Amino acid sequence: MRQNPETRIQNDILVAITALPCAFFERCNTGAMRTPTGRLVRFGQKGAPDIRGTYKGRSIAIEVKTKSRKLSADQERWRASFVAARGIYIVGRDVPSVLAALEDVQ
Repeated sequence: MRQNPETRIQNDILVAITALPCAFFERCNTGAMRTPTGRLVRFGQKGAPDIRGTYKGRSIAIEVKTKSRKLSADQERWRASFVAARGIYIVGRDVPSVLAALEDVQ
């Protein structure tokens, strides 16, 4: 089975950021699935980021995208709400850009 390019980037980012001191991050699953009885079960919020956590006491959300992909309308709305609550939202396209964004966290 072929791996989604964003999944590889997400895994690389998670390995790098969970190694940072004063950091706690986890992958967030969203979507839907059918139970064995056929019932549709939804989980997570529409537009929620791929990775959420805390770094140096600040709430961080990271949406992983390849270089050419953009945030969906749901992701833009989620980001706006999160930033309004003083969270730090990062669009992570690769490990170096995420680490650079986290360097600015105080």
